[in-house]
Amino acid sequence: MKKQVFHRKWLVLFFVNVLIVFLACGLMLNLHFSADTFDILSTSDNNVDVHMRDGRFITALLYKLLAAVGINVAKSQSVLVLLFMLTVAALAALLACRVVQIIGREDNLTLAGTDAAMLLLFHNAFLAEWYIFSEAMLMYAVSIACAVWSVLLYRRVVSAKRAEILRHISASFLALTLSLGTYQVSIGIYVGLLLLFVFIEKANIRKKLLLAAGGLALGALGCAANLFIVKLLTWMHITPPTGRGAALDLSTILSNIRALIAKQPEIWRGYGIFPVYLLPVFFLCAAALFLYAAIRRRVPRSTVLLAVVFSLCIYAGSFIPHLVAADFWVSHRTLVPLFAVFSFWIIAFFSVEPISLPERRIAASLALVFLLGNSLLMEDIFSNHLAMDDLDTAYAKAINNYIADYSEKNGDKITHVALAWDEQVTWSYDGIDYVSYDLNTRNILRSWTNVPLINYANHTDYQKADMDPDVWEDFFAGKDWYHFLPEEQIVFRNHTAYIAIY
Repeated sequence: MKKQVFHRKWLVLFFVNVLIVFLACGLMLNLHFSADTFDILSTSDNNVDVHMRDGRFITALLYKLLAAVGINVAKSQSVLVLLFMLTVAALAALLACRVVQIIGREDNLTLAGTDAAMLLLFHNAFLAEWYIFSEAMLMYAVSIACAVWSVLLYRRVVSAKRAEILRHISASFLALTLSLGTYQVSIGIYVGLLLLFVFIEKANIRKKLLLAAGGLALGALGCAANLFIVKLLTWMHITPPTGRGAALDLSTILSNIRALIAKQPEIWRGYGIFPVYLLPVFFLCAAALFLYAAIRRRVPRSTVLLAVVFSLCIYAGSFIPHLVAADFWVSHRTLVPLFAVFSFWIIAFFSVEPISLPERRIAASLALVFLLGNSLLMEDIFSNHLAMDDLDTAYAKAINNYIADYSEKNGDKITHVALAWDEQVTWSYDGIDYVSYDLNTRNILRSWTNVPLINYANHTDYQKADMDPDVWEDFFAGKDWYHFLPEEQIVFRNHTAYIAIY
């Protein structure tokens, strides 16, 4: 593909992708909140310490620089969401153009199907949670861009002269280090793209295996470098010790492996947001398309076996950060790389020679239908999240109204607020769907969010206090509510409002 043609195709795909992403995710350009947003709104340092604690030292550096020039990432969320949308559209278009250039099939159906498959890497219902954490959108954009950059740099090894190979590998390693230092989940995207590009290379099986082994070794080295840098920063007292992050002891790793295996049926059933078993159906349909084409065109068994092995490696690679997690929590935002399995099978299908027009139509349609389904699901998740934000705000205002009435009637100015859950806390509000893990749960439940939320909603300046054990025992212990009943759930003592959250 000539450079001019490449640029023209990229531009067309970029604008198509922008339209798809904006139609699905445009709601998130509105002001919205995650469990972290309210906390960041009330600070001037963009919570740099949290990113350092979680091993995201590149993100910490970026956010510290933004704070230094007076940019609060929570207040700038619309700009960051827009930046992420444009990054997603550009990266998917770039990858799609690279793929069709490698496989040598540049017809519109192949281009459309490949672009849809690539876009699904960065535009799927699990990734909806990224948009909800809007203050992190710059982090996500930098991380995926560096992961893509790393793979494309590594790909240059295929045609490089021997003297240039080390330079390309070093550049790829640097890009991967930047990616993982920004957000560790991107290792799954790196693995997926690496094996996808290795599989479609015009090379024999032996060379593909060597390329894959080298790329995976580079990924392992990148993970090791990330862990080493975090440990070094902790040793230098730049990063405070934390119970989160990586735990490299064998017992923790084995425990996490068992927990991940136990999680698989829940993931296959849609993980609380997809219709039951829809995910494996689409993944298996994409795999079946490739296997059908491979058998019909008598693709060597070694190539078919390689595709199966690579797809399993991509699936397993999606869980890499969880293997060494000291704090095991598999939320949707950490499973985004799973969609690389679907992308792999679709693009593997298009790499088979030759493919008839009806077959290309089926593959492109499958990818586009899956992309459309994810887009509609994301839009529905976002509309429910915005409704939940409104209900959280209404709850916070109702709490403050009751406090204000008490202060006016009794002349007792309330300066502190203490909150704790009732016996069985309600995780979301009536009518809110897609409540799963960190998705669409009430922000007022979070200990680091509840008081900042009340202050933000009411323009107040309450200070956070601890729940008094005697107040809890006398008024709240063993009780469970399903609605806001301030007369029962709020008690005043010594300028402090003690609140049981239903």
